[in-house]
Amino acid sequence: VPQPVAPSPGHSLTDAIVHRCRTRMASVHPPAGAAGAAVMFEFWNDRAFQVYDAAGQQALLDAFTQTPRPSTLSLQGRYTIQFFDAVEHGRALQVNNRTKFERPLRLKPPYTLPGYPQAQLPPGPFHFEFEDDDGQGNPVWQPYSQQLQDELQLLVLCAPPPAAAFFAEHRHAYWLFGLDELVSGLSKTQLVQQNVRSGTHRQVVLRPGGAAALAGPGGALPPPPLPPPPRGPQAKAIPHHARPGPRRPPPQAAARPHRGGFAGRPGPFAGSHLHQFSLGSAKVVAFDGASQRPLERQFKAELLRHWMAQPRPQQASLSGGWVVENFAQLEMGAAIMTDGTDRFPLVVSFPPLVPGCVQLPADLDADDALDMSTMGHHLDHQQVSALAAQGPDAGKCGICLCEMEADVGNGAASGSHPGFADVGNVAASGSHPGFRIPAAGRAAGASSSGYSAMELDDDSPGGGGAGNVFELKCGHAFHKECLEQWFLQRKRCPACNKDFGKVFGTQPDNGRLQWSLEGYALPGHPDSQETILIEFAFPPGVDGDGNRYQGRQPQGYLPHNAQGIILLELFKIAFRRRVMFGLGRSMTYDSYRPTFNVHIKTSTRRGVTGHGYPDPDYFQRALEELRGNCITIADLLT
Repeated sequence: VPQPVAPSPGHSLTDAIVHRCRTRMASVHPPAGAAGAAVMFEFWNDRAFQVYDAAGQQALLDAFTQTPRPSTLSLQGRYTIQFFDAVEHGRALQVNNRTKFERPLRLKPPYTLPGYPQAQLPPGPFHFEFEDDDGQGNPVWQPYSQQLQDELQLLVLCAPPPAAAFFAEHRHAYWLFGLDELVSGLSKTQLVQQNVRSGTHRQVVLRPGGAAALAGPGGALPPPPLPPPPRGPQAKAIPHHARPGPRRPPPQAAARPHRGGFAGRPGPFAGSHLHQFSLGSAKVVAFDGASQRPLERQFKAELLRHWMAQPRPQQASLSGGWVVENFAQLEMGAAIMTDGTDRFPLVVSFPPLVPGCVQLPADLDADDALDMSTMGHHLDHQQVSALAAQGPDAGKCGICLCEMEADVGNGAASGSHPGFADVGNVAASGSHPGFRIPAAGRAAGASSSGYSAMELDDDSPGGGGAGNVFELKCGHAFHKECLEQWFLQRKRCPACNKDFGKVFGTQPDNGRLQWSLEGYALPGHPDSQETILIEFAFPPGVDGDGNRYQGRQPQGYLPHNAQGIILLELFKIAFRRRVMFGLGRSMTYDSYRPTFNVHIKTSTRRGVTGHGYPDPDYFQRALEELRGNCITIADLLT
């Protein structure tokens, strides 16, 4: 077995491993044609892996036996093969030159390449199982189909076993990571299955025996035996005793070095970058002495409701008299769950991060349709009269500055106020664009009929039904038509700036955000042994006013723990809504270029003043900057 490789300065552990594999392959490649009879190439055809035709096979074999082996090559003029220098590790892709559609490419299993060790497998028959859910939050282990069992057993017989294996089961596509770690033995192996479309992760294990003999009705396996419930005075620590699942390492510990592409290139699973991340995927455990016990679903659901509150409460009350103290510091590990007698620290973790990228403009977020019913309610005549009784300005619309009435009655058959006139310069009247105030009403503030002298242009959005008064959930009331037109620009209350929808910025709409894992820890985060590397790229371009801006490629660092994963997911949303960056003149470089709206840590060290770590307040400051750009934790509860 090759000796462990330590990363050199400025390079990740994955880079070191890849370099070792490339060096070994370059030194042990047989002469051209020597491996031709033993090695064949396959591509995924949307249903199964298919062997290339004779011409394609020969072209790939010729490239495979070159020293050094090329990373990229052209195939038959129609395809580009990417990451071909790592095909034995399961990372190669076939890209259609016309459609840019990507398909996995692999060596047909089983294969044995000289110089590579084989997996250390259990004696006798064995099978694969994946972690499932019985629909009530209880873990259940299921075997794969027999056809897939046969496929996976061929893969583990390969030398080397692939680091990433693509497969399909029940019309869903998956990646399986970690087979390469079997060379170190089962005890050191952590297999993870990732759904290509949703990004969902599940643990996978090898068990002795054949899957067909162990499977019960419907092919489902009974869950492994669960540990007995705690006894003694600590037995009441977590209400109703949520039954813990099978013993397994926390998700953070299960993370592995970046299995994607090399030197900043996205891996074969980059297409899964927009999976629906949710805070609901968090694992919240309470430490009970020397053991950890997951919260039951009822308490986790209550925590999620408090989690999305703005501002987040410092103390969260749960059912049964339980309270979470220091709740605002939940991600930092400072929250304590207590019933007044017992106290249990809470720790939050998420499934291991999967490297990927967001590419603009393809992945730009879309604005939601305007749904006023979710933002507040209409006021009747008595409620509007009550507003007017609160003071001379309380009964006026803060947008058009005119008096508000609940209904227009029969004042205008068309649904608009009487006195419509085109007065030219609307801005001078102090009203919102799209509304016109008659000259007579401008001084008096009301028409002779007693209604507000405000009118909606026939060709402006939201026309008709003027006179309706709408109160937002924040408590501020306006003409409904005024609000509808105001919200066309920004879904934010004109009085208190409370947000009622997505906000989009001026960041260039052509760019890329890419993330991967590095094999070292950041100062100040002892709970994480890895670092999330985030890389932005903006090519030069022209803004909406025709001004040219320079390109930029900043990169930053986040800890691979709950804080870093949450910030990364919020950064993705900010990037897709074009508020992560703005456009401005850099004082440092004296150039017009993308500038940070939400600041990132551009150094792994150097502390707060050097834009690096340690910085115990960075998580909270970043949340505040995101909130200032209308992105909050609640955006992750989808």
